[in-house]
Amino acid sequence: MYPKCILIILSLLLLIGCASVGRLGDTTQMLPSSYGVSITIDELEQGFEEYGVFYSGPVFNPSALLFRPSDTGYSLKLAGGWKPVADRTKLEALLKKIDTIDPKLWVLTTPGADGTKGLLAYIYTPAYASLRTTEDPDAFFLRAVPEQFNSIYYEYNRRPFDQTPEW
Repeated sequence: MYPKCILIILSLLLLIGCASVGRLGDTTQMLPSSYGVSITIDELEQGFEEYGVFYSGPVFNPSALLFRPSDTGYSLKLAGGWKPVADRTKLEALLKKIDTIDPKLWVLTTPGADGTKGLLAYIYTPAYASLRTTEDPDAFFLRAVPEQFNSIYYEYNRRPFDQTPEW
């Protein structure tokens, strides 16, 4: 009888633990259509001057492009991995490179506990952007998006510096 009680208690604890894991937090990254905005990456590229534009990852393999409107009413602090895009030609080159890893356009929003979400930025990436709150309720911190695998630059079956021809 004693082992059965322990087994039942452990099973209940496991169920309670799994139930709490199932409750996901409020997402801060959503598709523009889910936010009620109709915008494309081409429109963001055309309106380059209206945004603060940054990229994450190496310049030869960017992992994310961030378009930050200036009039959102929120402060968005960027981690050290974000680098500014100075001109339109650099943006065009970064867009060509990032398009090889199949990114999507997302809207970064404030984590609105009351159901309202404010626009922070648009991000073009295949990955998830990690947004953190700060002590100030109107300020947020965005971590750099880690470099994404790109088969153009990295191959699985080749050793580095292997100069043996494959014929």
